[in-house]
Amino acid sequence: MLAIIESLVGALLMVILELFLNIVVYGILYNIVRLISASMKAAGDTVESLADAAKTPKTQPLIITLLIVGGILVALAISFTFPKRVFNFGSITGISLLITPLLLGMFTSFIGRWEKSHNKAPSFMATFLGGAIFGLAAAGTRLIFIVQSQ
Repeated sequence: MLAIIESLVGALLMVILELFLNIVVYGILYNIVRLISASMKAAGDTVESLADAAKTPKTQPLIITLLIVGGILVALAISFTFPKRVFNFGSITGISLLITPLLLGMFTSFIGRWEKSHNKAPSFMATFLGGAIFGLAAAGTRLIFIVQSQ
């Protein structure tokens, strides 16, 4: 009985750690994009907010690329640290492809709503779609890594 509890607590801690690492790296990327955008705003002639800069067709592909690359790098770091599956449901593979984008999308959506309520202009990264793209890249890379290592 104690072994079952230990394995469940260990798996739960790994899930929490993985989500925490995803959120920390996402926060770092978010602040980097905010800093770059703020410096471009200060250096440029135009006066546009971060939200306007993030929504323009010129910068949105760059932000999406940054989210995908960031998700892949986070997944590789987590995969090298924890190379085994957190939950092994037998033949069910890829459940994290649903869970991770959903949880990160909800988290980033919450951050965007919080920024709006504090009169800040949230960027594309502070939307559900921004978090879901990052989470999907991370979950997909982790799934590929785990399947290849088996």
